[in-house]
Amino acid sequence: MAAIINPKEVYELSEYLKVMETRLGNLRKIADENAKKIAHETGFIKTKEGEIVHSLADIKKEIMGMKEEIRLFQKETLHIIEQLKTSVKKDDLERFKKRVDAWSPEALVSRSEAQRVIKNI
Repeated sequence: MAAIINPKEVYELSEYLKVMETRLGNLRKIADENAKKIAHETGFIKTKEGEIVHSLADIKKEIMGMKEEIRLFQKETLHIIEQLKTSVKKDDLERFKKRVDAWSPEALVSRSEAQRVIKNI
Protein backbone atom coordinates (compact mmCIF):
# COMPACT_ATOMS: atom_id res chain seq x y z
CA MET A 1 0.00 0.00 0.00
CA ALA A 2 1.24 3.43 -0.90
CA ALA A 3 1.91 5.94 1.84
CA ILE A 4 -0.18 9.06 1.80
CA ILE A 5 1.85 12.25 1.77
CA ASN A 6 0.51 14.79 4.17
CA PRO A 7 0.85 18.28 2.60
CA LYS A 8 1.01 19.88 6.03
CA GLU A 9 4.06 17.76 6.99
CA VAL A 10 5.75 18.58 3.67
CA TYR A 11 5.09 22.27 4.27
CA GLU A 12 6.51 22.05 7.82
CA LEU A 13 9.56 20.21 6.52
CA SER A 14 10.00 22.86 3.83
CA GLU A 15 9.80 25.66 6.40
CA TYR A 16 12.26 23.86 8.65
CA LEU A 17 14.72 23.48 5.75
CA LYS A 18 14.37 27.20 4.93
CA VAL A 19 15.17 28.10 8.55
CA MET A 20 18.15 25.76 8.49
CA GLU A 21 19.34 27.29 5.20
CA THR A 22 19.13 30.78 6.73
CA ARG A 23 21.05 29.65 9.80
CA LEU A 24 23.67 27.97 7.63
CA GLY A 25 24.02 31.18 5.58
CA ASN A 26 24.51 33.20 8.77
CA LEU A 27 27.11 30.71 9.99
CA ARG A 28 28.96 31.00 6.66
CA LYS A 29 28.98 34.80 6.95
CA ILE A 30 30.32 34.59 10.49
CA ALA A 31 32.95 32.05 9.41
CA ASP A 32 34.03 34.30 6.50
CA GLU A 33 34.26 37.33 8.81
CA ASN A 34 36.27 35.32 11.33
CA ALA A 35 38.60 34.08 8.58
CA LYS A 36 39.20 37.69 7.47
CA LYS A 37 39.88 38.76 11.06
CA ILE A 38 42.28 35.85 11.54
CA ALA A 39 44.10 36.71 8.32
CA HIS A 40 44.38 40.33 9.41
CA GLU A 41 45.63 39.40 12.88
CA THR A 42 48.08 36.89 11.42
CA GLY A 43 49.54 39.63 9.22
CA PHE A 44 49.77 41.95 12.22
CA ILE A 45 51.49 39.25 14.27
CA LYS A 46 53.99 38.56 11.49
CA THR A 47 54.76 42.27 11.26
CA LYS A 48 55.31 42.50 15.02
CA GLU A 49 57.40 39.32 14.92
CA GLY A 50 59.65 40.89 12.29
CA GLU A 51 60.03 44.01 14.42
CA ILE A 52 60.90 41.92 17.46
CA VAL A 53 63.49 39.89 15.54
CA HIS A 54 65.04 43.12 14.29
CA SER A 55 65.05 44.59 17.80
CA LEU A 56 66.64 41.44 19.22
CA ALA A 57 69.38 41.63 16.60
CA ASP A 58 70.05 45.24 17.61
CA ILE A 59 70.09 44.27 21.29
CA LYS A 60 72.57 41.46 20.59
CA LYS A 61 74.86 43.92 18.77
CA GLU A 62 74.64 46.33 21.69
CA ILE A 63 75.44 43.56 24.17
CA MET A 64 78.45 42.47 22.13
CA GLY A 65 79.66 46.08 22.08
CA MET A 66 79.16 46.38 25.83
CA LYS A 67 81.05 43.14 26.44
CA GLU A 68 83.95 44.43 24.38
CA GLU A 69 83.94 47.72 26.29
CA ILE A 70 83.94 45.79 29.58
CA ARG A 71 86.91 43.70 28.41
CA LEU A 72 88.80 46.85 27.46
CA PHE A 73 87.95 48.44 30.80
CA GLN A 74 89.16 45.34 32.64
CA LYS A 75 92.43 45.43 30.71
CA GLU A 76 92.86 49.11 31.48
CA THR A 77 92.13 48.49 35.16
CA LEU A 78 94.74 45.71 35.27
CA HIS A 79 97.19 48.02 33.53
CA ILE A 80 96.54 50.74 36.13
CA ILE A 81 97.09 48.20 38.90
CA GLU A 82 100.36 47.13 37.24
CA GLN A 83 101.51 50.74 37.11
CA LEU A 84 100.45 51.33 40.72
CA LYS A 85 102.27 48.28 42.00
CA THR A 86 105.57 49.64 40.69
CA SER A 87 104.96 52.98 42.40
CA VAL A 88 103.88 51.56 45.73
CA LYS A 89 106.61 50.69 48.21
CA LYS A 90 106.43 47.47 50.17
CA ASP A 91 105.74 49.27 53.47
CA ASP A 92 102.83 51.17 51.87
CA LEU A 93 101.23 47.96 50.65
CA GLU A 94 98.73 47.70 53.51
CA ARG A 95 97.50 51.25 53.00
CA PHE A 96 97.24 50.54 49.26
CA LYS A 97 95.28 47.34 49.94
CA LYS A 98 92.83 49.30 52.12
CA ARG A 99 92.33 51.86 49.36
CA VAL A 100 91.81 49.11 46.81
CA ASP A 101 89.26 47.48 49.12
CA ALA A 102 87.48 50.83 49.52
CA TRP A 103 87.55 51.33 45.75
CA SER A 104 86.16 47.78 45.29
CA PRO A 105 87.51 47.05 41.81
CA GLU A 106 86.38 43.43 42.08
CA ALA A 107 83.16 44.47 40.40
CA LEU A 108 85.29 45.33 37.39
CA VAL A 109 88.12 42.84 37.77
CA SER A 110 87.89 39.69 39.82
CA ARG A 111 89.37 39.92 43.31
CA SER A 112 91.68 36.99 42.58
CA GLU A 113 93.12 38.78 39.53
CA ALA A 114 93.75 41.93 41.57
CA GLN A 115 95.36 39.97 44.40
CA ARG A 116 97.54 38.04 41.96
CA VAL A 117 98.81 41.30 40.49
CA ILE A 118 99.41 42.74 43.96
CA LYS A 119 101.29 39.65 45.14
CA ASN A 120 103.67 39.93 42.19
CA ILE A 121 105.09 43.18 43.57
